[in-house]
Parts: sequence; structure tokens; C-alpha cells
Amino acid sequence: ELTQALARVAQNQKIALGVGSQRIALEDPELAHGVKVRDVAPDILLFANLGAVNLNKGLSADDAMRVVEMIEADALMLHLNPMQEAIQGGDTCFANLLSQIESVSTRLAQHGTPVVAREVGFGIGAKAIEQLEDAGVMGIDVGGSGGTSWAMVEGKVTEDPQRQRAADVFRDWGQTTVESLEQAASSETGLCVFA
Repeated sequence: ELTQALARVAQNQKIALGVGSQRIALEDPELAHGVKVRDVAPDILLFANLGAVNLNKGLSADDAMRVVEMIEADALMLHLNPMQEAIQGGDTCFANLLSQIESVSTRLAQHGTPVVAREVGFGIGAKAIEQLEDAGVMGIDVGGSGGTSWAMVEGKVTEDPQRQRAADVFRDWGQTTVESLEQAASSETGLCVFA
């Protein structure tokens, strides 16, 4: 219901919308109805969404294409969230992820669907931006510190005191959105940059 309500507002205001992670809808297609919003938001820019780390856990480029098709999205956001995963006790194997991102970017490019890499509260530096562009990513959402931190959100919802403390320790960690934007601007890439 919340996703549908947000989609109606986005349609009314003509603003883009990214849905929450669709991994669970891949695992249980019965849950896909929760992110299908094209009926209420027929002409906004719509982003499908997967955690990039899931590509190291068995999700494929074909799965990425399925989430785009599932919601008739215009692009796919792959969120890069190592700190959030660590705080929630999730998947933390981010090794060799660039090759996986490149595979997804190549597959989706064959259908004219861009991939956007998205940080969730700690920013993205110039080197990472260049590496992501080399992997075929067409856009970057810098998601710097000082705004919404999904690691902090996880720290607020967990009942584990150790994870709560860890989230608090890393409250101000990372690059700010402004610092990330400055690095994106100086990297001379052709990427679309979101803040």
C-alpha cells in the first residue's frame, strides 16, 4: 500500500520513483504485486531495484532483467550497501562485484535499459565512480553521509545492542553527498549523477 501511495504522489508531481529491493519478489513471485506500480504511475521515470551483493549470492543478469520487466521499469538501480548489510547481519561478500555489475550492465544494455549504482548513506568516491563506469553503469546515485543512512535505519530497528552501537559509531562515516558530487564532477565521466 505504501509503494502504491508513493507511486501516486510521484505520478501527480511528475517525479522519479525507485521501488524497494525486489529480491524477495524474485524468490516469491506472489509478492511482486507490492512493487508493481505502472497502473498508478504510467509515465514517470521508474527504477527497479536490487542489492548488488545479491549478484554474489546467485542472482544473475537474467534475474536483473526480470526485475526490470516485472515493474516495467525504465532503469535498474543496484544498491551498494556494505555498511547496511553489516549492521543488519545480511550479506557482506562484496568481493569481485564489479565483474557481476558489468555482466548485468551488458545484459540490460542489450535492451536499452540503463543501470544506476546507488549508495545508501556513505557516498561514492572518484575511483569507484570510474570503476563503475568502466563496468557499464550509466548513472550513479551518490547517497552521501549526512542524509538518509540505511545503516542508521537498520540500527534503529534492530534489538541487538551491539548492532545499535555499531550503527551509531558509523553515524558520520563516509563522504558527504557534496564531496561525492564534487568527485563525480571532477572524474570527467559521462555518467548521469543523482544526489
